[in-house]
Amino acid sequence: MKNSVDILSNDLITTLSIKVTEEINKKDVLKFIKTTIINKHLTVENSLSFYYTYIKEILSYEIIVVDTNQIDFTIEPFLFLEDERNELEKSIVFMTKEYFVYYKNRELIFLKKIKNEKPLNIKAFVEHTFKITLNNIYEVDDNELNKLRELNNQKKSNPKVFKKLQENNGFRTFIYIFILTTTLFLYLLFNDIKKDNNTNICMKNSYKLEKQYHNLTKASYKNDLKPTKYIKELFKYLKIDKIKVEKIQYANKKIKINISHKSKEVLMNFLTKYNKKIKINYISSDLPNSRYNMEFSVAI
Repeated sequence: MKNSVDILSNDLITTLSIKVTEEINKKDVLKFIKTTIINKHLTVENSLSFYYTYIKEILSYEIIVVDTNQIDFTIEPFLFLEDERNELEKSIVFMTKEYFVYYKNRELIFLKKIKNEKPLNIKAFVEHTFKITLNNIYEVDDNELNKLRELNNQKKSNPKVFKKLQENNGFRTFIYIFILTTTLFLYLLFNDIKKDNNTNICMKNSYKLEKQYHNLTKASYKNDLKPTKYIKELFKYLKIDKIKVEKIQYANKKIKINISHKSKEVLMNFLTKYNKKIKINYISSDLPNSRYNMEFSVAI
């Protein structure tokens, strides 16, 4: 019967670095980490397990993902917990041919795969990133690694530092179905709400403008100004060019109108088509909504 804890191949290790603006609430962090892994791997696998740390110095979550179906396992970078130098120094970096690992207070903080990197470069990187001063970078050769492996083989178990991404096939199926149905539901709900809101807004705006239009018409007859044909012509060209009327005012024998469109040229062409004595009060751009606004006055 096998008692030792298996050490996974470094080829099964993937590291992820996720930048954030602040530390995520503890109750939500696992959900965030799992979602990140799923998005990066574009799949939900039972074989994936993960370990993570939050690094406040760089506002980042560092995640180690391993692909294995084994229950009792460890990875080579965790073997340095048994290195006596790790007990003597608060901050320490071990470097192998394949990676370097940064420990703080005997906790694995940062792991990065490397290829032909110089110890001085790694030392400079760690000191700059984590705002610390290192006494040294400990280069570990194969003989030292083998000794650490032997120590590990004497163990019957290791602390469970890795968490499973998913527990079983049933849960994975549930996740797929949940994501699919939730996405579909939200999509349909959003479209319905958007459609209803747009309809309501359009109806309210249309009613309001129509009321203003009729008020102008009534005012024209009441004051014997007879601007009705001008107003009708005005709305005709606005409708043809699909220009939105934002506001209409009538006073002192003048109509003041606010209009908008996504194209400035359309607004200017409208003025040419309307072919009446128009005074442009202002033209402005609404960058967030990608539209141009114009206010003009027409004497009637």
